[in-house]
Amino acid sequence: MWTVAVQWADHVVITEDESYGESINDIYQDIVRDIPAESMQNIYFEPKRKDAIWYALEQATSWDVVLVTWMGDLESRNDGTKEIARSDIDVIKQYSTN
Repeated sequence: MWTVAVQWADHVVITEDESYGESINDIYQDIVRDIPAESMQNIYFEPKRKDAIWYALEQATSWDVVLVTWMGDLESRNDGTKEIARSDIDVIKQYSTN
């Protein structure tokens, strides 16, 4: 999925979804390992999912499409020790009311 995103998107924001205790930096390194160096300039890494979504929305212009993937309509995520209440839809709604 990442190779397609990097190939076709102007900008790609990488963040955590469900780490189940794995280091987010290790996950990031696994993702970018196969991405060509010349494409890395279009990638932004933000470990905190809410901040990543808000960053993408802030960077978007009126004609851009922001695609938030992976977590979708889930209302929590697992960090390896517990379920954390969080919804991408709520994060986007919060942003739009600020």
